[in-house]
This record gives sequence, structure tokens and C-alpha cells, in this order.
Amino acid sequence: MTTRNLLQWFHDRIYNYNLFIPDENDYDDDDDENDQIQDSETSIKHQKYATRLYIPLFIITIYILFFIALINPQTQTITVLNITPTLFDQLYREYGETLSCPCKNTSVFYETFVSTEISFHPVCSSIFISKEWIESLYHPYASAFLVMDFRTTASSQFEILAALCSLCQQTVSQIVKEFNNNQLVTISLLRENEIQSHINGDTQVAQTNIPNQLISSLDFLQIITRSNFFISALNTNVMVEIMDSGVEHYVEIFPTSYIDQNASGRVGTVGLSCNLRSLTVPAGFYLLPYYESAFYHNDWPIYLGPSRLNISAMVNGFFGGCTALDSLLPSTLDCLYDINCLENLADYFPNLNQTTLNRTTTLSSFDRSYMSVEDHLAKLFTEQWITIVNYSKYFNECAPTLCTYTKTEYMNLSYTITLLLSLYGGLTIMLRIIAVFLIKVSSKIKHRLIRTHFHKEKFIQWIKQLNLFKSNDKRTANDLEQQRITTLLYLILLTSMIFILIVFTSFHTDTTTITIPNPSLSDYKYHQNLHGDTLKCACLNVMIPYSKIISLSATLHQVCSSDYTSEAWISLLLYINPSTWGYDLSVEWLAFDYKVFQLLSSLCQLANKTILDARDRFYTQSIITSNTLTESDFYAQLNATFEQFTQSLIIDFGRVVDMMHLFTQVDQPFTDSSNAELNIFRVTDQTNDQLPWQMKFIFTGIEETTSISIQCICAVDFYCKSSVTAHGYSKDSNGWPDENVTYAVPGMIKSCFTIDTLLLSTLECFYLESCISVIYSLLNETLIHHMTDLIWFQIYSLIYKQESSRFPPNASLSIIVKEMMIEQWIPSSSFDYYYEQCAPIYCIYSDTTRTYNIIGIITKVISTIGGLIMILRLITPPFVKIIFKLLTPKILRQEQDIPMSSDRFKQMFRNLITLVLTTLKNLNIFPIRSFGSNITRIEAKHLGQLTTRLYLILLLISFVILSVYTAVRPQTLINTYMQPSLDIYNRLLLDHPDSIQCPCSSISIPYGKFIDIEPVFHQICSSQFVSDEWRTNILVGLVSNLSIYSQDDYRRFLPAHLQFLSGLCNLSKQSTNDSISQFLSSSFVTAHLLPESTFHVQIEPFIIKSKSNTPTDFARLLSLLRAINHGNAIVTSYGTNFEYIAP
Repeated sequence: MTTRNLLQWFHDRIYNYNLFIPDENDYDDDDDENDQIQDSETSIKHQKYATRLYIPLFIITIYILFFIALINPQTQTITVLNITPTLFDQLYREYGETLSCPCKNTSVFYETFVSTEISFHPVCSSIFISKEWIESLYHPYASAFLVMDFRTTASSQFEILAALCSLCQQTVSQIVKEFNNNQLVTISLLRENEIQSHINGDTQVAQTNIPNQLISSLDFLQIITRSNFFISALNTNVMVEIMDSGVEHYVEIFPTSYIDQNASGRVGTVGLSCNLRSLTVPAGFYLLPYYESAFYHNDWPIYLGPSRLNISAMVNGFFGGCTALDSLLPSTLDCLYDINCLENLADYFPNLNQTTLNRTTTLSSFDRSYMSVEDHLAKLFTEQWITIVNYSKYFNECAPTLCTYTKTEYMNLSYTITLLLSLYGGLTIMLRIIAVFLIKVSSKIKHRLIRTHFHKEKFIQWIKQLNLFKSNDKRTANDLEQQRITTLLYLILLTSMIFILIVFTSFHTDTTTITIPNPSLSDYKYHQNLHGDTLKCACLNVMIPYSKIISLSATLHQVCSSDYTSEAWISLLLYINPSTWGYDLSVEWLAFDYKVFQLLSSLCQLANKTILDARDRFYTQSIITSNTLTESDFYAQLNATFEQFTQSLIIDFGRVVDMMHLFTQVDQPFTDSSNAELNIFRVTDQTNDQLPWQMKFIFTGIEETTSISIQCICAVDFYCKSSVTAHGYSKDSNGWPDENVTYAVPGMIKSCFTIDTLLLSTLECFYLESCISVIYSLLNETLIHHMTDLIWFQIYSLIYKQESSRFPPNASLSIIVKEMMIEQWIPSSSFDYYYEQCAPIYCIYSDTTRTYNIIGIITKVISTIGGLIMILRLITPPFVKIIFKLLTPKILRQEQDIPMSSDRFKQMFRNLITLVLTTLKNLNIFPIRSFGSNITRIEAKHLGQLTTRLYLILLLISFVILSVYTAVRPQTLINTYMQPSLDIYNRLLLDHPDSIQCPCSSISIPYGKFIDIEPVFHQICSSQFVSDEWRTNILVGLVSNLSIYSQDDYRRFLPAHLQFLSGLCNLSKQSTNDSISQFLSSSFVTAHLLPESTFHVQIEPFIIKSKSNTPTDFARLLSLLRAINHGNAIVTSYGTNFEYIAP
């Protein structure tokens, strides 16, 4: 075939191509009087024109729809089974924004996937904290050496060091145990870095909270020891002298003083005594006779004795000070790293010669950090604290069974092909109608047959004559009527279904996931208001330090910033105090003891330091959020954390105050206060020879304000107290102080110890101008008679403002001190700062939108109309035939009825089978135009029948495949239940345990709303044996002065033991109730409702932790107090641990 022939053949095929060849049942019944019946040639020409119009329209429409469908994003939720860590990482990298992998176990104990490696400072496992080493450093005459002589406190320092090491190791062990009992509660699988952030945050909290409690407790111990002037048997803070007045001998107690070489005058030195400050100097060894060093050791480090002070050696890294604890805390332990220094110790501690000292004994220089003991204590003597997270174990515990993610495809070829196939049928029908209509219109325009007026009657007539179900075999009047009725019903059904489809499609909604990259704060707030229930924004920074989002400060009681806690005021009271100068004044200064104000000032400073340390510690902690919190949730969680922080801080501080107060009352430390005196006496033997001086403690008490008689003994009556009066502030007619005029100082109470006096008193006096005037009178009288180099200054009364102070003037200082002197907390937080630190990478939210726009609706109608037309064309004719048959007159039907027999029924069934087979055999749903115009009708009919059979087979196979695929394909449906009841939730939980999510309307719920805790204490604490009445009754027969009982007589200690037992019970109850109150006031934070089993699993560890923390903290504080008091060698007035021996 030549090229010319090929082109000619191709031209003829295109020119004669006709897709509008009428079917065999089509015939022209156009009887419009204004229309001319077209001849066959004209009809064929119009059909060809329609074909040539139809094909470009079809190609252009398909092309447009193809690219619209191709670039239209399609979102689908995909479920992946058999999840592994590698697969999860891969899915997160690709679909992290929408990936969700529900955990089978939502609560995982830390101990299952977290291991902790802790190493302590080598000194805590060295020989230097052993009993052998401590006993080797003991010196029987340690109290005779100078304060800065290492022999004075060496054994005590290492004893305290050993106690601190042991306490820290026990504490760390308890911290790790509690840490391992914590649970990580997550609904969905977390990434490894998120797990690491959670663990690091919890580890940081565990590492900082308890060490700071220890430091604060030690600071308080130092303050109480110093302000109450607890006397050490080592004579480091006092000097005890036997004085001879010429009439009798008596004991005088002086505080040791640090001599500042740069100070001038008496005022510069008195202020540096050990009853006011904790002082230290480098320790060494000094060569002096025992008697001389003992007699002149009250002033240091300058030696004022007759001999020259020779320093034989220094002990590097160690100090001497007012107490052994004061000496130890700044020590850097340098000597323990130096073998030469250790060998020098043996020259001064002979017992060390029995201990093998070599280079293996010393601490390794590689571990040397040059940190003080106090700094090591802040780290619980840990060198390293490593927390290792095994993500594989966490993954196995979480046990995710599946992951779901949303995938958006912008070039979905399979979807495009499927859509085009569904559009083909409807598009073909519509374009064929449009093409034929346009050709007819153009033909009538060409022949000027277009009507310019619309005739209603003709339109109705055209509708009545419209016949879409023509058949050449059925052209009778009845058949035509039935066909036209069928057409009318068909059009009505088709129009109704299209209308219903359009309405349904227009109002159909779908939930789509929308992603916003790098949203700004305004974007977040805008979408939060619109889509708050589904909005989720992933934080770039999972851990955000509180210092970045919150500012904390506290306002202390005004007395802490007043003149009454200033150094000038305390110095003034100290320097005009009779004990300072060694003579009595005519003015009664008992009401304004400088030690009370010194203690008050120290407590103010300690409270402020504790608050600042706690605040800094709080700042280092982090809020951990994988996703951005809403503004309300942010403030709710922050408030719950802040409330727990402040409560814990105040409760811990109050517990230390109560415990130290109890210890003071029970142990009755020897002080220069009113609880005991040290008497000296000498007895003679049978030969009237005088034996050496002997010293004995005598219990004393508080004198009555109106006499010098003692009204109560401190060792027996722990509530021993009296009111305070001032006299001598008013002058008589001669200008001398009138001792008969007294002034009852409001709120001031005198008790056995300085701490008792402070806690029992109020500040009423300092709110009253009348009381301030008395103070001025006393000051003036004193300063007139005694010259000092003090600078006079003005003092002002305190001002009570109810709106800014929660403590009235008559509030007990006990209450104020236990509240850490805090008037109010001033927190300042900003959600904007939080959002800035969170720095969301993206936000996603689910939005319910119209599934289809106008193009989608048109596409849906077009894709559906083909199927609708086919179905209606199949079912409408039989339906009309049945109706016509039912409407046939009854008589006619009765004539046609023939009695039915069994054979007749069988024959009908065979005929039905034959009819079905014949119908299927002759069925042809493909019109002649499907095969072109170059074949005969008989050939087209035969091909149509064969094609129909193949079509039906393929249709049946496709239908089965699609049915099976649709049945097994998982689909995610979201059902919403508004305000579900507990029964509904439990039912949904049983049906959908892995997918149910119920957001809480309140994410922060106080534990007290759903937990009740009732502690049961040991029966002794509720028995009569701890009651004041029983204790009073049993002590009735005892002599009030217990000093007359020997040390092996239990009556000497009975009051103390009973009081201690009662005090421990009360403290235990108070600590437990405080802990319960603190726990119940803290909040359980959860964004979603938890299943009951998960709820109990998550709550139980918090309850267990709260139950264990209280006795652990209580026992830790008890052990600390005992160890420090014993290490400081505090003398008890019972005379059971130390005794004074006259040289």
C-alpha cells in the first residue's frame, strides 16, 4: 500500500466515522408541523457533524479532567502492622507529622528500660571514713588545743564526714529506688530523643531536690547551734573558766572570738565571736604547753599568750573553726591526696602509726576536683551520675501493634485512572447529548428555524410525545403509550436521583488533616480558637527550662528588711548587754536579748537563701512537652507545679524547725541560757584533805517576773516560760531609773532556749509606738552611763497592712518562721515566652469541610449518571409493565387466568429458564455505532452480542474483586460522642481499646477530688502514754531538779524520754498529714481520660512514693541531727556524754 493510498484510507475513515448511527429500534417520529422530516442523507451528515464535534469535546474534557485529577491532592490514612524500631524511625522521618503508634501498655516503669550508673567521691569508700581512722585521730586532750589546731577537731571532722558519706549513699540509693518506681505514661510510642528528654528531666529533679534540702538543714543547724550558743566539748566556740571572786569560786563561760587584725577597738572584735558567726581559719599544728593553749585559746587566730606561737606544720585543705561542722564544710581535703601530708599526721596522732599509710592509701590525684566538702555535699558526694536509656526495651514494653499515618499524594495516577473510568459513562452520555443538541441548533439557525418565542403548550406536547424506549417490534398505540409513560417515569426518577445526589454531595462533609509549617504565635492562637480540639503543634524544643518562661520572687515579712534584723541593731544590743562588759546594768535588757534578734536575722537570711536556692533549682528544671500546650493548659500545669514547689519548700523548712526544736528540748544542750548551770565544788576526804575541784550540771529554769525564784525547770517542763517586763525606763524624782515602774512588753516571752523565746513570742511590741518609746528610753539610759563607739540610728515601728500582710501583729513567730517568713509569692509567667521556646515546627489540625466543591459535585454527578441511566433503563420498563398489568381490568385478567397445575408450574419454570437463556444469548447492550459505520447491522448485532457476553463476564469479575477489596480494606471512621457517660465510655473502651480518645475538659485535677487517704499510726501515738496529762501525773512524785538523780537512775531521763516519744508522734502525724495534704492538693495532669486499669496503675506509684518519702525524709533528718550534734561534740546538761574536769 502506497503512502497516498494509506492517507486516502485514513481520510475516508475519518470522514465517514459516525458515532451517532441510530440503533435498530430507533425511528423518526418527529411530527412537529414546523419541522421537516429529514432525509437519510441529511441525517447521516448531521450524525457525522455531531461525531466531529463530540470527539474534540471528549478529548479536551478528558485531558482537563485528567490533569485536574492528577494534581488534586488525595489524603488517605494508612495502617502499618508488625512495627519494629527501624520501621518506626523510617515512618517518623517520612510521616512524623501525622504518625501515631498506640502503645499496648501505656504505663512503663523506668526500671524496665532505664539503668543508672553512679560513682561516689573516693573519700566515701576510703580508709579515711573508717572507724579505725576516726579513732586513731582521737586525742584525749583535744579540748586543750587551740581552735585552729587540727588535733582539736580532726576526729570530729572525719566522724561528720563519714556520717555525711553514709547519709548521701543511703539517700542516693533511695533516690534511685524511687526513680525506678516512676512510670512513663504515654498513649503513643515516643521517639528516642523524647524518651531521653523525659528521663533527663526527672533525673535532674532527683539530683537537685534532696541535696538542697540537706544543705538547708545544715545551714539551719549551724544557725541554731550558734544563736542558742550550744557549747561544744571541744572548747572551739566557748572558753570555760573557773573564777575566784574572793568569796567563792564560780564558772564563767565566754565565747571564743576571731581577732580581726584590721579591726580597731573592742567593737571590731566582739562582733566576730562564735555566738554570732561561723568562722574558720586554715588548720595546722601548734607547739604550746597544754595549760597555756587551754588558757589562751579563747582568741584566735591571733595568739595573745605569753609564749611565742610556733606553727610546726599546716594541714592542707583543712580548717579550724567554731564547730567541727564549720571546719569541715569549707575543707577541700587536699591533705588526703598527699602522702607526705598524711605521713606528717602520724607525728601528731601516735595511733596512726598502727595504720598502714602508703600511696595506695591516699586519694587518687586524678579524682581531685578542688571542691569543698559543702560543694560535694550539694552533689551528694557523687562524681558522676549517668542515666542510660535502653530504647529497645522501652519499645518492647510499649509494644505497639500498629501505626497509622496520613499520606497526601499530589500525583496519584491510579486514582486519576479510576476517576476517569468512573466519569467515562456519564461523560459520554452528556457530551453526546450536547453534541447532538449543538448540531441541531446550528442546523436550525442555518435554515432560520429557531423560534423566538417559547410556547408552553408545544413544550408540554413535546414532553408527552417524548419516547426514549422505542422498539420496532412494539409500535401499537398501547405500546407507544406505555413507552411514553415509561419515558416520563424514567425522566422523573433520573431527575430526582440527580437532585438528591447533588444535595447529598453538596452537604457531605469529611475530616481532613491540614498542616501549617512554622506557625507564628498569632497563627497558633487563631487556629486554636477555631480548631482547639484537634490542633497539635510539635515542639522543636521538647525540654524548656522554667527559667525561660517564669520569673519567681517572694516577699518576706517586713521585719526581715527592718532595723530590728540589721547588723547595727544587733550590735547595739550586744554591746550594751551586761554579759558583754562583765557588769550589771540598772536597766533590764532581758526583754531585748540580742541573741533573739540575731536568730531572727539569721532565719530571715536563711529563708531568703533557701528561697533563692530553691528558685534557682526550680529554674534548672524543665517543662517537658512534645506538643505545644494550650494557653489554659500551660497555666494550669504551671500553677500545679508551682503550688507543689512552694508547699514542698515550706513543709520541709517547717519540719526542720520542729525537729531541731524537739531535739533541743529533749537533749537539753548546755548553753549560757536558763536551762542549766555548771556548778563547781570541792569535797574533803576522811582526812579533811581537799580533793580536786569537781564540776556538775544543775538544771535550772525560768525565773518569775516579779521575783528571782525559779517557777519551772526546763528539763522537766518543756513549756517553761514567763512573760517579759522592762523596768528602769522611767526615772524617779532624782533622775535615777525607777525600778518600781515596770512595763509588760507586749508579745515577748522568755523561755529556756533562744529558739523557744523566739518561737513563742510575737512582734506586737514593734508595731506599737508606746513600746518603741520604752526601747528609746532604755537605749538612752544605757548609752548615757556607758561610753561606746556605736553610731546612733533611728528605728521605726512596723506597719501592719491587712491587704498586703497575711500575718497580724499578734501572730506567733512560730507560725511566721514555719512559713519561711514569706508574705506572698510573686510568680510571673508568659505563654508567649513558652511558645517562643517551644518553637513549633509545624501544626496540624483536623477540619470538617465540604467534601466536594462545585467541580467535585459536577464530577460526582457525571461519574454517577452513567450508572443511574443504565439502572433506570433496566428497571423502569419492567416496573411500568407490572403496573400496567395490575391496572388491567379484572374480568380480562380472569379470562386469561388458567388453573395452575403441577405440570403447568413445571412448564412455566422451564419456559422461564429458556427465556433467561435466550435473553442472555441475544442480549446486546452495545449499539451499532460502537462498531463503526463500515459493517452491516447483522454483523454489528453479532459483534454486540459477543461483546456483551465478554462485558458481563469482565463486569462480574471486577465486581467480585472490588467487593472483596472493599470488604478487607481498613477504613478509619471517626465517631464523636458529646459528654459521654461512664457506661458509654466503658462500652466504647471494650469495642475500640486502641483508638478511643476522650479529651478531658480539665487536664489538671487535684488528687483530693478522687482520692481519700487515712493514715493509721502506731498505737502508742494514740495511747495515754504520750498525753501531757499522763506525763504530768507520772512525774508528780519526782523532784523537779533532776540533777539530784544519778546518771544510772532512769528517773533522771524519764521526762525527756516521754517528751521525746510524744514529740516524735506529733511530728510524725504532722509530717504525714502535711505530706498527704501536699499530695492531695497537687494535681493529676492528663489530657485524655484514662482507662480504669491504666488510671490505677498510674496513680499507685504516686501514692507509694508519697508513703515512702515521708518516713524516709523524717529518718534522714533525724539521722542528720544526731550525727551533726555528736560530731560537734555538743554537751548535754544531763552530763551523759561529756564532763568538765578541773585541771
